[in-house]
Amino acid sequence: CTVTPQPLTRAIVARGPTARRPRARAVPARGGRQHGQLHWRRRVPQMVTWLRTMSHPDGKIAFFNDAAFAIAPENDELFEYARRLDIEVPRKSNAILWLEQSGYVRLENETSVIIADMARIGPDYLPGHAHADTLSFEWSLFSARVID
Repeated sequence: CTVTPQPLTRAIVARGPTARRPRARAVPARGGRQHGQLHWRRRVPQMVTWLRTMSHPDGKIAFFNDAAFAIAPENDELFEYARRLDIEVPRKSNAILWLEQSGYVRLENETSVIIADMARIGPDYLPGHAHADTLSFEWSLFSARVID
C-alpha cells in the first residue's frame, strides 16, 4: 500500500471487504452480531462513494498517484457487486464534491468533469512522494477524457 491516496488502491481495497462479506454473514460474533458486518457496512459505502467521485464519465479511475488500468477490478464490476450486497452506489450529480481527507475535488456539470488534486504535499516527512501531482487535474468533456 502507499502513503498517498490513490484511486487504484481504493478500487483494490473496496473489492476486499465486499468479497469477504458473504463469509462474514455466517460467522456469529459477540453480541449476536455477524462478524465484521457493522464495520464493513459503514466503510464500504464510503469507499464506493470515493471511487465514484474519483472516476471519469467513462467509468474508469483518474490517473493520480501511479494509478493505472487493468490492475484492480473495473469500477462497473465493483459497483455491481456492491449492489448485489445491497450497498447503495451513488449516482452522478452536477455538483462540487470535495474529498476533504484525501484533498481531491470533483467539479461536474452537464458537459464537463474536472477532478483536481488539491491536497497538501504529504506526508510531511516524505514530500518527494507527491509524484508531481500537486495541483494537477484531469478533465473530461462530453464524457471523453481531454486531459488526463
